[in-house]
Amino acid sequence: AEGRKIAEDAPFLARTDSAAAAETMLVDGKADGLFGWVTAAADGPREPSGTQARLEAAGLSVAALRIVWTSGLLRYGPHAVRSDLDPEAKRRLAVFLTNLKSTTPDIYDLLESRHSGGFARVAPKDYEMAAAIVRFVSD
Repeated sequence: AEGRKIAEDAPFLARTDSAAAAETMLVDGKADGLFGWVTAAADGPREPSGTQARLEAAGLSVAALRIVWTSGLLRYGPHAVRSDLDPEAKRRLAVFLTNLKSTTPDIYDLLESRHSGGFARVAPKDYEMAAAIVRFVSD
């Protein structure tokens, strides 16, 4: 809001060795904010997760937390298969994974209980937000 450029050497930023260390600084009043994450849900709000859940578990009330910026969706990394795998096996695997949530949700829940949305075919545009963030902090 104040037009401050975010750069690695910005004097108002404190580098920590871990997310837990940054969260402790916030809980202890040694920081005013932090960059964190929460799990996105394709089907609407869900229980607190990620940074928010850990801060609440550390004793910060929901009312004390204010989100001042959110990025667009950042996808989990893609799944990959060996290039020498038989093409028919690749096709069957892709069909299985991309249809798993809709065809057998109980199996999907066993395999991906901590991720939401199921597997999906992706393209470079699906990673545009991550690339934009990397470009922003690299400039």
